Amino acid sequence: MLVPGDLAGPAHCRAVIAKAVDEGFATHTLPLEEGPQAYKTFQAKEDGMVKALLNP
Repeated sequence: MLVPGDLAGPAHCRAVIAKAVDEGFATHTLPLEEGPQAYKTFQAKEDGMVKALLNP
């Protein structure tokens, strides 16, 4: 479990994102380049996409 003050800046962001992915936050994980298509898929409610995580 992350406690405020444990991490700061980019390291904190990476830890929070990793925890969210591990807990099933995102239904889809895609590269950033696929963002425009992912948005279209999300809007059309296709492929069961509820939450997408785009990796840089």
